[in-house]
Amino acid sequence: MVWLLGDSGYPQRPWLMTPILDAVPESEEDRYNKRHRKARVIILACSVLHNLCINHSLIDSDEENDHEIEDTENLNSDSEVAILEATSELIRGRQVRQQLVRRLQ
Repeated sequence: MVWLLGDSGYPQRPWLMTPILDAVPESEEDRYNKRHRKARVIILACSVLHNLCINHSLIDSDEENDHEIEDTENLNSDSEVAILEATSELIRGRQVRQQLVRRLQ
């Protein structure tokens, strides 16, 4: 599985892992948060190196355009349905994150 990593300002989603707020020190959740933080630092370092390569013409800019992400998600204009879907996705996201916490034990 692949997830995006976000900070606590983002809502938990099945595809977006966020830190666990108020994790008890030395608990499974705390260990998850530490690994989450390390992964975000590594990703940031890779992004900085990537940008340096682009700025110093070490990467062909045409290669960059080959990796564009297409937006395939349809947005629903019905706000009640959208709220129910967001709530369901939040709950599912928390379940996925908890499974990940247990796996990292």
